Amino acid sequence: MVLALDLGTTAVKAAVVSAQGELLAWECEPQPLLFTPDGGVEQDPRIWWATLTRLVQRLLSKQADAGAGGLRFLPWLVGERTPVENPHVRGGFCRLSLQHGRAELARAVLEGVALNARWLLDAVERLAGRRLEPIRLVGGGARSTVWAQILADVLQRELWQMAQPQMATVRGAGMLAAIALGWTDWQSLERCTPVQARFAPDPARVRLYDAMYHEFRARYRVESRRWAS
Repeated sequence: MVLALDLGTTAVKAAVVSAQGELLAWECEPQPLLFTPDGGVEQDPRIWWATLTRLVQRLLSKQADAGAGGLRFLPWLVGERTPVENPHVRGGFCRLSLQHGRAELARAVLEGVALNARWLLDAVERLAGRRLEPIRLVGGGARSTVWAQILADVLQRELWQMAQPQMATVRGAGMLAAIALGWTDWQSLERCTPVQARFAPDPARVRLYDAMYHEFRARYRVESRRWAS
């Protein structure tokens, strides 16, 4: 297989192509255009690179099944702050073998971060005293449908991928200002917040990730003792 990249004028495309030329998987993301004074069109190379990184990550994740072939990733590379405070614990890949490739490595990273998010969600729901659903996904990573589905499956919650998720914080600042000025209220704003897509947990993957979550918590107990100061 070959990873093919296309830096187009208005979009960046990445695809996995077989030796026979078959398109096995692909991703595409539009790019903002910069218009020059002479009428030309350019793109910011930094945005190109960031987009390519996201597309390749999504493609690699698509090539690996849920569970990443048994590979596990513990995301405590600089310790952990929530839901526990432990600056000493360290993570990394577990059960890595020569049978694992880039696809499994990428998938394992996404799954490991999602499992840590479930740990945090458990703590937040205990504090709130109620189940939190749906979960609204924002930020640059929220643009990935692969990431959104993994989170829905691991958290066992309906997940809403918000429109223009990378602009969520500045949109929220504007909403808070509108409420403070008396122009609107919380109920009206909630109805106006655009949702791009909704992701429901897949029952088969939920069972797999539930078992992986219990393993994840057990691994933390082992690693926290190993790295205790």
